[in-house]
Amino acid sequence: MEHMQGFGSAFGVRATAPEYRAAELAALSVVTVDLSSSSGAPAMFTRQSLRAILGGNVMKALAVRIGKPTPLALQYDMETYLCATWSRYTWLPQGPGMHGLLTSDLEIRNDAAGHKLGEIDSPCHLFVGSGTGSNEVFCYYGRYRLTNLENSLTKEEWAALPESVKLSYINKKLRQLGKELPKGHAPARDDVRRRYDNGTFLAPCVRLECIEFDVEFYSQLIEKV
Repeated sequence: MEHMQGFGSAFGVRATAPEYRAAELAALSVVTVDLSSSSGAPAMFTRQSLRAILGGNVMKALAVRIGKPTPLALQYDMETYLCATWSRYTWLPQGPGMHGLLTSDLEIRNDAAGHKLGEIDSPCHLFVGSGTGSNEVFCYYGRYRLTNLENSLTKEEWAALPESVKLSYINKKLRQLGKELPKGHAPARDDVRRRYDNGTFLAPCVRLECIEFDVEFYSQLIEKV
């Protein structure tokens, strides 16, 4: 874990969502954030440290499922959490306690039924990171309510996404169509890409609404490093 001199110096100012989407986020109340347990600067974690503190197969994952929870994860009844990086998701919250968007096709679980592969709890704890590969570092942002938005990405918004995010959407759509259609009838990868490009397929988007910055949880994260 490291300590950075203020949040801005940690990740800097990032791209914001399109104006009309940003206006919807601005109507939400910003949650008060207390960083006193880390001397007023956001504490930084690696994927390895998060795995040690909370559990779960966190390596390269967005939605992390905790198979063998640590004592801290058990204390807070955590089964999943999110690790999102700026290099892939450009409309994330600008800082802890703030709101943003996640350009991903998440399967959100809002009840106590058993987990399906790839599902993420709502609300859940969110960690936002910068860097790539072994150089990724993350800040704790808070506990977030996840909502699949009714208005999917426009063609223009789709075109602006990083290629890695587009591939994630395309791969998931291919898996979905492979299950839904008779064997041999699923479209080719290039056809799926073309349908996203021309707006036939619409990419879903998730609102990240911070509902709490748990100071005690944050303090324990720091203590466990």
